[in-house]
This record gives sequence, C-alpha cells and structure tokens, in this order.
Amino acid sequence: MKINYFIFDFDGVVADTEDVFAKFDCQIISEYLAKAGFDHTIPYEEMRGLAGIPGEEKFCRICHNHNIDPEPLAESFTKERTKRRKSLFENHPVSLGKNLRQFLAQIDGRFALATNKEKHKLDNDIKVMGVDALFPTMVSCDPPLRRKPEPDVIIEAMKRLNAQPKKCAYIGDNVSDIKAAIAANVTPIGFVIDSVIDKEAHGTKLKDAGAAMIISDFTDLLPYK
Repeated sequence: MKINYFIFDFDGVVADTEDVFAKFDCQIISEYLAKAGFDHTIPYEEMRGLAGIPGEEKFCRICHNHNIDPEPLAESFTKERTKRRKSLFENHPVSLGKNLRQFLAQIDGRFALATNKEKHKLDNDIKVMGVDALFPTMVSCDPPLRRKPEPDVIIEAMKRLNAQPKKCAYIGDNVSDIKAAIAANVTPIGFVIDSVIDKEAHGTKLKDAGAAMIISDFTDLLPYK
C-alpha cells in the first residue's frame, strides 16, 4: 500500500488532549451539578468514553446518564465551560503523538490537519501548545462543513492538498474518524495514543469500525509513505 498524502485528526492523534479534556470535564461538570443541587461525581472512565464529543453535548449525555434534565442548565454550563477552557492547555501541557515531528519531517509537506474543532478553538489550542507552525494546511469544522462522521473536513483537506482519495489516508482516534474516512473514500488508519487506558480494546474498536491498520507510533507509517 502506497500513501501519498496523510491527513490527521487533532485531539487524541496530533496532541494527547483527550486525557486533559476528560479530567477537566469530570471536574467542571461535577462542580456544576453540585451547585445546581445534584450530588454526582462523574467517573473519569465515563467521561473518557465521550472523547471527541463537544463539551455541551458531553454535559447533556452525562445528565441523561444520571437522570438529570439538562435543559435548564445547559446554556449557563456552556458559558462557564467556554470561559474556563480558554486557559486549559496553559495549565495542563500536553504531549504530541509518538514521533509525530519525526514523521512529518519525512513526508515533504504532503499532509494536512482536519478536525471537528471550530476555528477559534483550534487557533487558541495550537497557539497555546506551541504547534501553530506544525501544519501549514488546516481544516477546522465551521459552517457549511459538517462534523465527522460526515466526510466534509477530510474532503476539504484533500482539495487544499490537490490530492485524490485513493492516494490519501486519514488518521483518527475514534469511531467517527474511521467512519468519516470511509465516507471520504480514503484509507482509514486508527491511532491509539499513550493516555488510552485499554489500548488493545481501543484498537479493536477502531479495527471493527473499519480501520485498515492500527498504530500507536507514527514511524509505523514510514513503509507506506
């Protein structure tokens, strides 16, 4: 298999952010529910299972899981989370996917970033993390582009790279990434980042979703470049 172009998801692939997000959301949702009169401590494992989902949707799902009506609380929670999220990665530095920089250095600019993040969040995060120069080509998920598992951000990244689907791969860490890659007719590659608790089970989940291969180190892709 020969891959000419590599397109990367961000959270859980380029940067090991999912652990930080899970701990952050466990804390803020537990605190917020306590203020609203609900005594619920949200387990880390439950929150980690919602990786890749926007914060406001996580809140609604957690509320439903614990038999709480989220509607009266959701708007004010989202405002509070947005305010506190701005400095999240200043207080909690994250590592990059294993050997990412080494791999990018060997693929001659034939790569792009395509993420469900909105542009203002992506711009903030990559600047705080100090990786804003890492990807010259970046696609964020702003209208009219639809969120994965729709293939829109991957298709837009291919347009910007002037690449054909059969020569591209998309590297993601969750099932919606794999589904989006398949919908875009590119090779779906599952990535299991260091902070994943059960790496074997996570890899199996991605493989079952249709990933052509599972990696945890970007240098594993060197034979295919």
